[in-house]
Amino acid sequence: MSDENEKQHGDVIKVTATFSLGKKEAFHHPYQEATTVGTVLTAVRTHFEAKDEPNVVWYLSAHEERQDDAKTLKQVAGDEDEIAFRLVKEITQG
Repeated sequence: MSDENEKQHGDVIKVTATFSLGKKEAFHHPYQEATTVGTVLTAVRTHFEAKDEPNVVWYLSAHEERQDDAKTLKQVAGDEDEIAFRLVKEITQG
């Protein structure tokens, strides 16, 4: 029955995120495939205590490229059921 319930609400994708400057262990959480990258970014930033700073942009990278906040996890994962993100802190010129 739980498999049927899961299918009704979309498949679950296991998300892992690392942050090379972070002091905490990697972030691990399952999400529905329709969840956006931006939603995951918010949770990952909270996990790693990555605060807003002047001239800093935070984003998630997967498959060696920056992922748009509006993309769904399904769009990023494709046929896979797991995604490994990297939290990136980009310092911009102010």
